[in-house]
This record gives sequence, structure tokens and C-alpha cells, in this order.
Amino acid sequence: PPNFFVAFVRPDVRPVELLGILSHEMFHSWIMGRLAVAPSRGPSAPALDWFNEGVTEYLGRRALLEAGLIDSDQFVGMFNSDLRALADHPHATAPLEQAVAAAQQGRYGGDWKKLGYFRGALIGLVWDHQLRRRGGSLHQVVADLVAKARTKQAPLTEVELFQELEKAGIQARADVGRWIHAGSPIQLPPDVMGPGWAVTSAATPSWLPGFDLRQSFSSGVIAGVDPDGPAWQAGLRDGLTLVRTANAGRFTNGFRHDEPLTVVVLDQDDAELAVSYRAEGPRRDVPQITRSR
Repeated sequence: PPNFFVAFVRPDVRPVELLGILSHEMFHSWIMGRLAVAPSRGPSAPALDWFNEGVTEYLGRRALLEAGLIDSDQFVGMFNSDLRALADHPHATAPLEQAVAAAQQGRYGGDWKKLGYFRGALIGLVWDHQLRRRGGSLHQVVADLVAKARTKQAPLTEVELFQELEKAGIQARADVGRWIHAGSPIQLPPDVMGPGWAVTSAATPSWLPGFDLRQSFSSGVIAGVDPDGPAWQAGLRDGLTLVRTANAGRFTNGFRHDEPLTVVVLDQDDAELAVSYRAEGPRRDVPQITRSR
């Protein structure tokens, strides 16, 4: 069937999470579907993840808001989650060349891929804010791009994508040059969400599992537990057999910021023991969108 897709979700998926997945995947019938932009660096390069995944994510969220399926607080919360994720992300300020090198070396995993979602969603928010102030919208620009691709009956090039965005008044090449190619932090205008909202700074705990997740997953044995970290305080120790984890994928769709990290290990009697704790480290200032007073 046209636009058919299969989505696997966790059994306790929340309604807003499911709506977000469905709207994102349905928008792919436009972006990466009818509008298939050919990257200038070749098909394996991650140069367009910010657009293919991130702008898709933005448009999906905006569609849910305008359809009344989510409210403004939920809409804002999605971008605040992106901002927290970028604050925790090990590659948040990595230039594009590092991402390309990771892809070429087979290291372009989920954390790299999700970076395009976080950055691109914020880029979409900034651009749509600029367009709406002039009576337009990013939705309309993308619809026009889809129509152009349909007329051309071939993928648009990356150069054509930038040209069309700039015709609409977006400084696309300059913005992408700063935020994607150079890896500079995306600065949100104070009024990016419109009246009643403001971009502020909030002291937010960093995400700190307190043990070496990668090595522990690889070996099946808990390793690298920091004696000063939250895992140690919760009772986790090096050498315990790892059975499974929950909420350990910081940069996955299933991660929930408001739930603890759970590590299931085998105790001395080979019985399963669940260790749950808040994977929180030192606080740092993170941009957040809040209701203005």
C-alpha cells in the first residue's frame, strides 16, 4: 500500500510518544520519499541527516500541534528534550567531517544518527519562526520542494535544496555551515515559540550512568563502576553478570528522561537483582523554553 510502514514500539508506549513516531514516519512520504535529496558527498555520507530526519521530526511535531493531538506544553517539551539531549551528547559540537569519518570507519551508530534528529528539529523550529514572522511557513516551503521534485521527476540536489530555501528567505547555507558543518551550538531566538514563551537557562543534571555501558554490554559483565557515581551508590559493582538493562539508551527513541536507569544483574546465588537509580551527574546550565512571566 502507498506510504506503508511498520513501526516497532515498546509495549508501554505513551500516547504522545506513539503519535510522535507515527507523524515522523508519515512525513517521510514527503522527505526521503517524494522529496529525495541527493547529498553532494555521496549516498553513504550523513550530511543530510539534519534535514532527512531532523526537519521531518519538526514537521511531524508541528502537524500534531496544529491538529490538536498535542498541546503547546507537550510541543515545547519535545524541544526541551532535544536541548537536554544535546547537552549530554558526546558529539554535540562535532563538525560534519567527524561524522563523515565515523561513517567511513563503520562507527556511525545510533548516537551519531540521533544527533541529526536533535539538531535538525531545532533548525526547523528556528526557520519556521523566521518564515511565520513573514506570513509563510516551513511546511509550505517543503510542500513547494516536493512539487518541484515531482515536476523534475528526479531527486533534488543539495544545492537545489539550499537555493529553494534561500528563495523563501532562509539563510540555509550560512546556518547549515555554522550548525552542521562547523558544529556550532544552535542559538534559539528568545521569542522562538512566540508570545507567552521565553528561552531561558536552567541548571539541569547531566546524564551519568556511573559505569562503562559499552564495555559492560560487550563483555556481559559490569565494568568501570565509578566509586563516586550513582551506580556505586545504588549497589552496582564490577564483575557482576549483566542480564539486561532498561532506559540505558540515552540517545534512543525509547529513552525516558523522567524514569530511572535499571540494571539487572545476577547476585551471588545466581538470582536476578534489579538495581534502579537516577543516572544523574553534575548540574550544568542548559537552554530551556519556559512560559514567560
